[in-house]
Amino acid sequence: AEAAMDRVRGFIGVSQVNRRLEEENQRLLQWQQVALKLTTENRQLQGLLKVVPDRAVSYVTARVIANSGGAYVRTVMVNAGSQAGLARGQAVITGDGLVGRLTEVGSRAARVLLITDLNSRIPVKIEGSNTGAVLAGDNSERPRLLYVGSPEALKIGDRVVTSGEGGVFPPDL
Repeated sequence: AEAAMDRVRGFIGVSQVNRRLEEENQRLLQWQQVALKLTTENRQLQGLLKVVPDRAVSYVTARVIANSGGAYVRTVMVNAGSQAGLARGQAVITGDGLVGRLTEVGSRAARVLLITDLNSRIPVKIEGSNTGAVLAGDNSERPRLLYVGSPEALKIGDRVVTSGEGGVFPPDL
C-alpha cells in the first residue's frame, strides 16, 4: 500500500512539473514571436536606411611572452603572428579595452605598441558628449587626453572610445 501511495505521489509530482513546463513553453513561444517580429522590423528599417552591415569581426587569442618595459619604449611581444591571421596595424584589446596595436608581425609572434608608449597617438571621443580628443601615451601608467574639444564636457568616469578617424582603429573600441 505504501509503495502504491509513493507511485501516486510521483504521478502527481510529474503532473505538476508537466503543467509548469507547458506554461513556460507557452511564454517562450510568445517571446519567440516577439523576437521574430522585431527581427523582421529591424531588417526592413535597415533596408530603408540602406545600412551596410559591419564586416564580421574576428579575434585571435594570444599571450604576452615578453615585455620590453624600458624607460623609453612600452611594447610587448605576443605568441601569435601571421600564421594566426595577424597583420601590422591591427588593434590589440583585452577584456578591459584597447591596449595597443601591432607594429611588427612575424610568422609566430608579434610586437604590440602599447597605448601608454610615447609614440602612441589615437583619435578618440568621449561617449555621451561625443567630444573629440587625442589619447597620447607618455610612458607613464596612464595616457593623457590632448586637444580636447570641450574640456568642460568631461566628467570623471566618462568612457573614452576610439573615434575611427584616420582609419587606424575601428570606432568604439
